[in-house]
Amino acid sequence: SYVAACQTLCERLSDGAAAQAGGPMPFNFSGPWQDFAASLGMRSDLFAKFLPALGYSREYQEIGRRMQGLTEQFQHRCAEFAQQGVDIGQSAWAQVQKRSLGDSALLGSPAALYDAWIDCAEEAFARAAHTERFARLLADVCNLLSEFKIERGKLLEALARQLDWPSRAEVDSVHRQVRAL
Repeated sequence: SYVAACQTLCERLSDGAAAQAGGPMPFNFSGPWQDFAASLGMRSDLFAKFLPALGYSREYQEIGRRMQGLTEQFQHRCAEFAQQGVDIGQSAWAQVQKRSLGDSALLGSPAALYDAWIDCAEEAFARAAHTERFARLLADVCNLLSEFKIERGKLLEALARQLDWPSRAEVDSVHRQVRAL
């Protein structure tokens, strides 16, 4: 029964059409940000991207637009990165299948099958991790997060000024002054 279950799992995982239909796990990072932007009165439709930022809140609108753009780019890169993870998993599973065809004892032992899976997965990941595409996607995701953090800081500093709250820069400055004393 264990071998039958493994074979069923093999069939489900190796079904390219099913894997492509499901695709990578969907990421929805932009949903909460778009809800927040909408609560501030920022429109997120296509037309709003071409309108100039006007009025008292133009600084917020510009920062918000940049943050929305970064969020969309981040979500797209994460989906690409997740798809690469799916490709790595499929490659590893194909290798396990090839190994099991040559060694019938592999399917009879759960421990041996698990070890084969781990070995194949590590090899597939090592191959993928040394490619230009993997490095570029990882760098893009990290850079987008850093840019988003900078824009978030700008937005929070601007909001703090409007509410007459001390900003992070002011608190840091006071901390340095106290420490110097």
